[in-house]
Order: sequence, then C-alpha cells, then structure tokens
Amino acid sequence: MLFVGCYTGTNDNTSLPYAAVAAGADCAVGFMDTINWVVADEWTEFFFNYYANGFSVERACYQASSKFINIFGVDSYRVVE
Repeated sequence: MLFVGCYTGTNDNTSLPYAAVAAGADCAVGFMDTINWVVADEWTEFFFNYYANGFSVERACYQASSKFINIFGVDSYRVVE
C-alpha cells in the first residue's frame, strides 16, 4: 500500500504503513515529513514506473526519491514489510 500524504509514516510501529502491514498488506510506504502535492504526484508516477519495470518497492522508492533529494519531503519515505 502507498500512503502519499504528509506524516503518514512518521511514528514507529503506529503509522499507517505499520497498521496496513499488521492488517495483512505485504508492504506499505508512507512519508515522515510534509510533502508538496505536485512533487508527490510526480514521485508517485516515477515510483510506479520503476515498480512496473521490476524494481522492488524499496528500490523504486529510492529511485523515485533520487529525483527530488531534499525537495518537499519526498525523500523522507518509510517502507514497512
């Protein structure tokens, strides 16, 4: 599951990604900072392009975030498996 919103992955063990995995999701991603919606939309497109081309969730997040290092929080993602 992908939670593209501000602070969706902030808290250890209580964030939306942790709750999703606890409820049965194989993997979930959330952000630990404020993210700008325009950049988040672009990040999401990059993420799904990488994921569709065989990258793991972790690697797809890394590749998508590498386009926006230190810009609007999109490099503050958390992957929970």
